[in-house]
Amino acid sequence: MQNILMNNDTLLMLTQRLIEQLQESSPQKMEGIFVTACPDVDLFYQTCGQNHRPTLYTPGFVFLFSGEKSAQLGAKHYVYNPEQGLLLTGVYPVYCDATASEEEPLIGVQIRFDRLQVAQLLHELSHHAEKSNTSKLASVSNSKLATKPNGFLAVAITPAIQAALFGLLNTLDDTIACELFIQTYIRNLIYAALEQPDVRLFIEGWIAQDGRYTQFLKATDYILSHLASPISLEEIALQAGMS
Repeated sequence: MQNILMNNDTLLMLTQRLIEQLQESSPQKMEGIFVTACPDVDLFYQTCGQNHRPTLYTPGFVFLFSGEKSAQLGAKHYVYNPEQGLLLTGVYPVYCDATASEEEPLIGVQIRFDRLQVAQLLHELSHHAEKSNTSKLASVSNSKLATKPNGFLAVAITPAIQAALFGLLNTLDDTIACELFIQTYIRNLIYAALEQPDVRLFIEGWIAQDGRYTQFLKATDYILSHLASPISLEEIALQAGMS
């Protein structure tokens, strides 16, 4: 039932409705990027194609529900459309090509997140995996597939990702709901994407580029597990890898 309700057509209609609401509040802006009630989520609508246009990407996801777009980073091209999204782990100025028309406009959503947010989620997943002795989302850093992250990765649009996007989009027209719940929906989306091994490897490589997050999380875990007893500054510093 979930696959029927949470398909691309449903997400497209929901996004179109949100864009129409934003267009009504900004009559001078019929196309382009639309800021939502959540500062980490933008919608976009475009009926004209583009060729080799410079664009700045930031860490997060980009999903399309209509049209197709490609980004060139060095010698590589990354295509995203209703079948596969785009995962980014840095700030990159790139050249983009877009396929769009009045009949099939470019419609999608951009969702931003930061490294600390993802590091915390990975840490929690690893902790739960150890407790339950499950390998569903266990670390795969030692896999022969491990690779150095290069900033961009195509992400398959799975039913779990569609369901997460449906929940996120349904929150965008409610300012209070955005403030209270949007970060939960973003975490849910990241979690759904992490079910793909290549995404997990890519994200782990990104997080590993800065070991400070791991040490910080070890220190907070130590504090939480010793709340009933005195803790010295030296003990916390040791867990954090600091003097």
